[in-house]
Order: sequence, then C-alpha cells, then structure tokens
Amino acid sequence: MIKRIFEILFSIIVLLLLWPIILMSSLVIFFEDFHNPFFIQKRLGKNKVNFNLIKLRTMAIDSPQLGTHEVNKNLYLKSSFLLRKFKIDELPQFINVLLGNMTIVGPRPCLPSQNRLIEARDKKHVFEFTPGITGISQLKKIMMDQEDIQSTVDSLYGKTETKSLYFYLYCIVCTVYKFDRNLSLINNLIKKYTNYDEVSSSP
Repeated sequence: MIKRIFEILFSIIVLLLLWPIILMSSLVIFFEDFHNPFFIQKRLGKNKVNFNLIKLRTMAIDSPQLGTHEVNKNLYLKSSFLLRKFKIDELPQFINVLLGNMTIVGPRPCLPSQNRLIEARDKKHVFEFTPGITGISQLKKIMMDQEDIQSTVDSLYGKTETKSLYFYLYCIVCTVYKFDRNLSLINNLIKKYTNYDEVSSSP
C-alpha cells in the first residue's frame, strides 16, 4: 500500500513538473511528420493481461508493431535520438503507473507477438510481476532478443532483496543519475541467484 501511494504521488509530481517537456517534445514530433506524437501499443502486463502502453512516438507512423531491436533504424524520426537518449519518450508511461497497469520498477513489458520471450518468461514466472518503466533489465540494457537472459534476470523480482524499499529507490536513482555506474547491487544479485557472472546488452 505504501509503495502504491508513493507511485501515485511520484507519478503526479513527475507529470506536473515535466509536462512542458512532454508538450514541447510532442510538438517537435508533430511538426516533423504532422501525425499524432503519442504512441499507444498493446503490451502484456501482469498475468499476461493486455494493456495500452503510452509513449511519445519516436518512429514513423506506419512502423511495424515489433520490438525496438527488430525495427529498421531508418524508421526512426530525426527527433528520436534526443528523445530516446534522455528517455523523454518514456515519460507518458507515468500515466500507465497512475492507471495501475505498470509500476515504476519492474520487468520491461513485452509485445503479445514476442512468442519466444513470452515462452521464456512463462518458464521463469516473470508474468507474476507488474511491468515497470525501469528495472534490472532496463538498467543492464538487456534487450528483448536475449530472451533467456532477460527472463532469468527479471525472475529476480521474486527474491526478497528486490522487494525492499532500498532496491526500489536504488533502481529509480540509477535511472535518473548514475551514482553507481557499475550497478554493483544488481550485479551481486545476478551472481548470487543465476548462472551468469556478468550480463550485458546485445552488441
């Protein structure tokens, strides 16, 4: 209950403080191709329930419904570099947090069409957790084509250490400011509970 109250208050504060940035970014996107600057996509949430993920659009309006790693880079908008670099495109997801279909720290929500990832997550019980804006895989930059690694790492949300307030705030702060560039806490958890000594993103 305390965590949920915090998430509601935190999301409201973020949206109130950063709405000028969201507005300016949406105008930049709109004037680039004169289409809706917001992007709504079906994702799988807790217990594989579909929900509408809300983001700022960083690709052409007719881009295929695929994972980021599967999309042709030529489909990215010119404005996408800065939006993605500073994670501005992610800010509308705090609306999803307010709606309750996402949390701030949790597994990255996948597409209903990502069958291999869904199968791997089923084996590791990842769908027992609410998907998050940031978290272990996001901070470690583990892509969705690394199905087994990502699912194994995201299964750590069932461990006691990841349920602590400290871990929750650690992930949030590391997302905003890299105070622990080595992500030592996350790396120690990965070494403790998995067969991986180190995990990195796809090349």
